[in-house]
Amino acid sequence: MRQLNDHKGSIELEDLKGDGLVAYAEVCGELLARGHGRSGDPVVIAGYLGTGPGFAEALAKFGSAYADQTEKDCRICGGRGERRASRRGIRQRL
Repeated sequence: MRQLNDHKGSIELEDLKGDGLVAYAEVCGELLARGHGRSGDPVVIAGYLGTGPGFAEALAKFGSAYADQTEKDCRICGGRGERRASRRGIRQRL
């Protein structure tokens, strides 16, 4: 694993409720995406993906299956109504 600096931090568990948990998850996801987004040569990746619709179709199929599983998990775990995603104002049905 590559690591330039060890930027340790902490968060109070009480802050991980409701919108605080959503905000924390968004920050973690963004940092993870940025780290992985810089981990490859764009020209090599583009060559690997090609110009056909295969990658987009596979990504859409995966996203749909993932959403279905998330909805199923939410029903099992007792999801409650609608919830608004914090920064984007996207309404999600849980």
